[in-house]
Amino acid sequence: MKRAAQQTGPSAKSRKSDNEYSGYVVKNGDGVFSVSNINTFRQKYIDARKPCKLNCPPPVAIEKFRIDSIVDTLKYDEPLQVERKEKYGFGSGKTREHLKLSEIVEKLKSSDDSYYLTTQYDENEGNEDDSDEDDEDDDEDDEDDDEEDGPTFPPATKKSKKDGADSDEESESESESESESGSGPAPSAHEAMIRQQLARLNEEIEHFERTGEMNFGKKGGGAFDDEFGGPSGFLHDDETDYRVGSLYQPPLSGLVKDAAFPVTPAPFKNLVTQQINLWMGSSKQTKEKPDLLNPTVESLGKYVPEGNSSGLHHDHADNLYVVVQGRKRFTLYSPKDAASLYTVGNINKVYANGLIDYKVDKNARLWRPMTENGAIKAVWAEWVLENVIDTDFEVEEVEEMMMNEPRYKGDYDASIDPPSFSRVPPILAHLDEVTDAKEAQALEKFADKEFPGFRKLQKLEVWLKPGEMLYVPTGWFHEVTSYADGDNSAHVALNWWFMPPSGKVNSFCPYKDEYWLFDWKETKAAINKARKEKK
Repeated sequence: MKRAAQQTGPSAKSRKSDNEYSGYVVKNGDGVFSVSNINTFRQKYIDARKPCKLNCPPPVAIEKFRIDSIVDTLKYDEPLQVERKEKYGFGSGKTREHLKLSEIVEKLKSSDDSYYLTTQYDENEGNEDDSDEDDEDDDEDDEDDDEEDGPTFPPATKKSKKDGADSDEESESESESESESGSGPAPSAHEAMIRQQLARLNEEIEHFERTGEMNFGKKGGGAFDDEFGGPSGFLHDDETDYRVGSLYQPPLSGLVKDAAFPVTPAPFKNLVTQQINLWMGSSKQTKEKPDLLNPTVESLGKYVPEGNSSGLHHDHADNLYVVVQGRKRFTLYSPKDAASLYTVGNINKVYANGLIDYKVDKNARLWRPMTENGAIKAVWAEWVLENVIDTDFEVEEVEEMMMNEPRYKGDYDASIDPPSFSRVPPILAHLDEVTDAKEAQALEKFADKEFPGFRKLQKLEVWLKPGEMLYVPTGWFHEVTSYADGDNSAHVALNWWFMPPSGKVNSFCPYKDEYWLFDWKETKAAINKARKEKK
């Protein structure tokens, strides 16, 4: 950690723009690549920050997650937060109810499109913007711990032959050398755990210094066990529950005991998995629509001519999206265009990897400033100081990050969307679907007046059917429209969230420091402990 040298800041030009994004930018005529060869996937797509469609076999046996079988697969009987349809779509998370998984499935089977299962937010959590390999080698004793009906995920299989890339996509051959709705996983989940862990470690040390006794492993104290210890050497029961529950979002919680379930699918093995989510909803044709001749932001809402829309937004983690049932259309915009995408929050900075940080103000009153790693700055700073980590910052700067985190105390509107949502109604990204000439003209005029420059932005569009997967790097704005598949109106998807790469500690670690590796060791210990406790 520097104590004398001044930190090297960005150039005057980049400070002025506050957009340092250096990844792939959409050009006129670009399409989404369909990738079969995953050997160079990290270099060509993850490092390049480039969305792509993956044609390798999905990590999930998708038939087990379809509407007809998902209740038996997950065996989850606790209440779940379900979002209600609002302004023709989903994504804001403001209208939620609690239903059991079996109740949700019955509603979707009956073509009720007013309910949507999305991110299971911690209802006591403060952040408003809430979005490795399997450990087989570490879990040899768990080989007999799979569910009685067999593993949810099959063993690794050979690459499948390419199957029907979309007409507007390019594809790569094997020989080449080459959020869905909501605003993504809660960025504070793992950071909060680090804060809790460090506090407990200090308590244990103070107890030892005071009494000379080790409190680890005693009832009410730390659950000390080398087998389940991370960097701190011990893991409390409540920390295990928190980490497992944050990673395997309900109703996927029971899958922690299925050692065949890939915590991190193979193409992403060097990234740290933050969260795994399930999305479930229904789409049906309806004639209901807003007055398109007299449009307003309020009246248009999340209306699209067909299907249900997530609204245009970005996330703070890299995303692998796997379609299980139904059809999905993704419309994507580069982080380079963030200023022309009219976010609810006021953008503070767009990092080189695409991660977007916001100013703490009335539009993002609960926001906590983030590092390029995707960590909350104050928590990252505490970790740096506790572990005497060398950084490009002076000690005083790190202490400032930890002690003086900005807070907003003024008036605010509690009804607004999260800061990562665009204020642009999604129909303005799909004006080619408006068949009435007068309505189309009215919408074009409205778009150019309210959101100048938006219609000129380059975008990508990709369609996904069951078994197909899409990689979306952090910060890429996307609108997801969900469609029925034939007579069945239900749509289901799974996705894995990964902390975005920000540099390289070494050839394996894609991060600038070991913050997430430190944290991931604790999470792996929690997974191992949960699996051991199955019986």
